[in-house]
Parts: sequence; C-alpha cells; structure tokens
Amino acid sequence: METALAELPLAVFTTLAPVGAGAFIALAIAFAAGKFSDEQLKAIDKMTLVPFVVAAIGFIASMAHAANPAHAFGIFTGLGSSPLSNEVCIGMVFMLVALVYVILALAGKLGGARKGLAIVVAVLGAVFALFVGAAYMIPTVQSWDSVLVPLQMLGFALAGGVALGALVLMLAKVGDEAFAPLSKPFTYVAIAGGVLALVGIIGFAAMVSGQANAVQAGSALLGVAAPCLVIGTILIVVSVVEVVLACRKGMASAAAIRATVEAIVGVFLVRLAFYALYLSVGVTMM
Repeated sequence: METALAELPLAVFTTLAPVGAGAFIALAIAFAAGKFSDEQLKAIDKMTLVPFVVAAIGFIASMAHAANPAHAFGIFTGLGSSPLSNEVCIGMVFMLVALVYVILALAGKLGGARKGLAIVVAVLGAVFALFVGAAYMIPTVQSWDSVLVPLQMLGFALAGGVALGALVLMLAKVGDEAFAPLSKPFTYVAIAGGVLALVGIIGFAAMVSGQANAVQAGSALLGVAAPCLVIGTILIVVSVVEVVLACRKGMASAAAIRATVEAIVGVFLVRLAFYALYLSVGVTMM
C-alpha cells in the first residue's frame, strides 16, 4: 500500500471532487422534478456552498501532489491530446461555472435562470467525473488502462452526489412535502450510481487479478489492497441503501449525513486500493 499512501492527495481529490460535482447533479434533478417555495429556494441557494466547498477541498488537495505548482500552466499545452490536460481543463471549467452559480445563489440573483444554470453545472459535473477516470487510462499502466475506471468515477459521483445533495436539502430544511416528488428520481440515480460503481469496481478487480509483468502479479497486489477495496465497496453500497430507504420513509438529516459520510469514506478507500493496484506494462515501478 506504499504506492497508495504516496498518492494520498490524489485519493482525496478523486474522492471529494466527483462527489461534490455529483451533488450539483442531484440539485439539478431537484429543481427539475420538485416544487419549492421562494423561502425554500433561498435556503437551498445558501446551502449550495456546501457541495462547492467539498469539490474545492478536493482540488486544493490535488495541488499537494504537484512537485512545482508553477508547472501547472504547462498542462494546457496538452489539451486535446493528453487525458490529464483534458481532466484539468474540464475540471477548471466545471469549478468556474459552479462558482458563478454559487455566487449568484448566495446573492439571491438566480431567479428564472436557476434551473437552466443548474443543469449546465450538472452536465459539466458528470463530464468532469468521466474525465477524472479517463485521465488514468494510460497505455503504459495496464491495470489502469480500462473504461472501467471512468465508469467507477461516474458511479461515485452519482451515488455520493445524491447523498450529499439530499444533505444540502435537509440543511435547507426542506420538508417531507417538498422532498416527496424527489424520492423516485433520487432513488433511481442513487441505484444507477451504485450499479455503475459496483460494475466498475468488481470488473476492475477481476481484470487486475489476471494481469502481471516481469516482477509483479496483479493477484498479489489485489491481495494487499483487498481490505480497502472490500470495506470501501460495502460502505458505498450501504450509502446507496441508506438513501433508497430514506427516500421511501422520508428523508431526514441524520440519514443524509450517514449516507454522505459512508459514501465519502467508501470512495476514499476504493481510491486508495486503486492506487495500490498500479501495474505497469514493463518493470518500472512507481
């Protein structure tokens, strides 16, 4: 697990940033499917800062991974040809548009543009999550070069995002009557996120177990990473179940908090396992 610990800042980034982005997807769904009073909208707008801060903390953590932050500007030279450059650029666009949304929300200036702008932020958030995963599809790292990686990230964004989005609504004190129309769409998105995450995780683990290079076997790496992978996966599933049950019985702050914590901790553990499962094509080690 030394490789995983060395990539701790990236593990934080790839946990918090997608989950924060996913919460904006949940909010867009809420505005599209729900009906809120003006007072409720004002309260929700104030709480919109929460998912933005979660995503921002992830981005700040990623900066700790850079040996020299001044070199970050060079990332733009690879736009279109480098998966990493694409990830950084779409991430910056997402955060910039999300920031505009949050500023307008806090200032009470969203008005009739709320739904449309929320959808734009949500779409950018989903694309960003996919690009975060695609950045790891490196031909020289056989264990990471799979479409299962972006599939995982989208699943994490949806599953964790719905939990965090529900928490935002609970912090805004949206009652049962206003939340009721959101129960089905939140349930469907949470389940979809859980399924994508599970397919991505299980498929990824199975793929790595059958790989090897001259000095390492994927099965051996998987044995070391298994505790984080299993516990993390269980927590993600528990989070989804928590959201689904709460949507049926009536969402409450306690359930939303538990589901959000379970999702974030679960994704973080799975991400640690991901970095531990580094298997290059040749014999070079991280």
